[in-house]
Amino acid sequence: THNPLAPPFEFLEKTFLPILACMGVKVSMELESFGFYPKGGGKVRAQIEPCGKLLPLDIGARRGEPVLAASVLLVNLPDHIARRELKVIEQVRPRPRSPHVVSATNSPGQGNAAFIFVTSHLSDDGSGQSGPGTTRGAPPSITETFSSLGARGVSAELVAERLVQEAGVYLQSKAAVGEHLTDQLLVPFALAGGGSFYTARVSEHATTNASVIERFLDVSFQIEQVEHFLWRLSVT
Repeated sequence: THNPLAPPFEFLEKTFLPILACMGVKVSMELESFGFYPKGGGKVRAQIEPCGKLLPLDIGARRGEPVLAASVLLVNLPDHIARRELKVIEQVRPRPRSPHVVSATNSPGQGNAAFIFVTSHLSDDGSGQSGPGTTRGAPPSITETFSSLGARGVSAELVAERLVQEAGVYLQSKAAVGEHLTDQLLVPFALAGGGSFYTARVSEHATTNASVIERFLDVSFQIEQVEHFLWRLSVT
């Protein structure tokens, strides 16, 4: 459920699934046990309802002051780790509201993860595009999830500093979609046959992913730089 090379459960729950819901997908997820390297043992129960064609979605740029929240997850580990991480996280501006600690024992192993959640209001994309028989949605807000996982030999302070740095890069941009969420949205947007969003960075992982999808589906991705730290990605 938590490893450094894939989105953690909190990302799926708070960021990815709400966007899918706007596209007409109904999914609920419940974490029953945590799984951290090397023992694993994670278990997630998901309920997925069948749906028709996905609705295209236009996610506008961020506007106004974002609201930040933060938490630290401790699984079978001492509390002082969380206190040290929160001390670093509280230096972020705007300051996270009500930072808290989640302590859990429902895992065969040990693990630590720190999170910053950024909720932003969105501007109207203004694309005005629509396809025959389709309705394009536009969510009023979005919550991005940033995470950093603890590891043996890595101090709690460094875990939190990595988290703060990643969230800080996102907050410098007007983009609503972060680098990793960009990767996750390409397939559902392609299956919907349309949609657009703004991202702060287009990685080689994303461009490769888009190229592969174009070989399987009759879609085309357009990527244009609007300004520094702001790119618009659309699919037709």
